[in-house]
This record gives sequence, structure tokens and C-alpha cells, in this order.
Amino acid sequence: MLTEYDRNYKWKSSPKEWTFPLQKCLLSGIKVWCPAGPEKIGVHLYGQSFLIKSPIECINGAWKKSHEDISTIETTHT
Repeated sequence: MLTEYDRNYKWKSSPKEWTFPLQKCLLSGIKVWCPAGPEKIGVHLYGQSFLIKSPIECINGAWKKSHEDISTIETTHT
């Protein structure tokens, strides 16, 4: 189990399998390391609203409103 704060600064525990192994992914158009189960962790900590995609993303190094319908987190296996 891993323990972290939720958005109300209360401790919440989740299985370590939701975090590890880390994987490369795109988050708002930026390459980052993501947990193994990003949706599970996000919903566990922040509720169902975590799954709503932001209309803002990084496009060519600038934050812009996106007009594409893509998922919140796109996993790339490299």
C-alpha cells in the first residue's frame, strides 16, 4: 500500500500496483512518467471529475485550447 494526501489533505491509501511500474505517457501533450493505473489513482483521490478532460493542452510549447477529442492521458509504450 502507498499512502498520500487527497485534495482535502486527508491520508488515503492505494495499492502499490496502481502506481508501479511507472510508464511513459502524454499528459496535456507533455511527455511525463505516469503511474500504472492513472485513472484508478485519480478517481480514488479526486473523484469522478478527474476523468473529465481539460480543454487546455500544451501545443508546440504553448498552452492552448484543444479542439480535439482525445483521452485525458494517452499511454505511449517506448
